[in-house]
Amino acid sequence: MYRLLEKVISFFEESVIVVCMTGIFVLTFAAVLSRFVFNFSIAWSEELVRYMFIWGALFGASYAFKYQSHSGLPVLVEKFPPRLASVVRALGLILTVGLFAIIVYTGWGLVTLGMQSGQLSPATKIPYWVVNFGLVLAFVFCIYRVVQARFKPYKTVND
Repeated sequence: MYRLLEKVISFFEESVIVVCMTGIFVLTFAAVLSRFVFNFSIAWSEELVRYMFIWGALFGASYAFKYQSHSGLPVLVEKFPPRLASVVRALGLILTVGLFAIIVYTGWGLVTLGMQSGQLSPATKIPYWVVNFGLVLAFVFCIYRVVQARFKPYKTVND
């Protein structure tokens, strides 16, 4: 079950990142080309690129946790005695998960508010709850990845 969940989450993260980064490139190129070559502006492209950038960054953050690629202070923690280092790592896990849980809770409030109001984005007419749901889902994945990384062996500076 765990392996299936891991494959689904990894596939989803990678797909969102690839689609967003490719979409940003294609839409930005098309918008610049149409504006300067054809004297025609694609009005909705800037808004959609902004949403893709946000989703790409959020899901990219989750993906980076999978490989423990976020910066930290391992050099400082490794100088602590082993018992204190373990406590500091556990405290870091608790604080990180707590912060992400607050973001998920607040983001879910935005999603439900967007569903109730039915508000649409100005240019693309995408419901705001859809845009905000990316925040919630990405940070749920971040929580999963942080907990997952906690139970993997730590890399040291000498690795």
